[in-house]
Amino acid sequence: MQRLAAPWLALALFACAPGAPAEATGAATLAALEGGEWIAVAIDGAPLPADARPPTAAFADERIAGFGGCNRYTGSARVRAGGEIALGPLAATKMACPEPASALEARFFATLAQVARWSLDGERLTLSGADAARSVAFARR
Repeated sequence: MQRLAAPWLALALFACAPGAPAEATGAATLAALEGGEWIAVAIDGAPLPADARPPTAAFADERIAGFGGCNRYTGSARVRAGGEIALGPLAATKMACPEPASALEARFFATLAQVARWSLDGERLTLSGADAARSVAFARR
């Protein structure tokens, strides 16, 4: 019996070690998104209007917060290994905005409401819907 226990104990200790792969826990994957601000560069594959202030996102402590194009927003962010993410509910301030900021913010928030997946390619973060039809691409600031 002692011969069987030793390999299992070693495996359990390795899985809990600080050097475990980032995919091991949702907290580890959230760490990849933390540490700065993300600036939106495209929504649904289309670049942002040149005259609009871009939306932003920052991740910390299982939260997302940022600027939507006109208003500030915040909400929960549960990042999971395997590329899954759950955002919201999101809350935002309600300032009136001129165009194109108002339309940009509406598109941004509509896309965030559909987000189910995330991917990180170097300094580029993509949040996308389950069917990948909706997406927001960000560059790290």
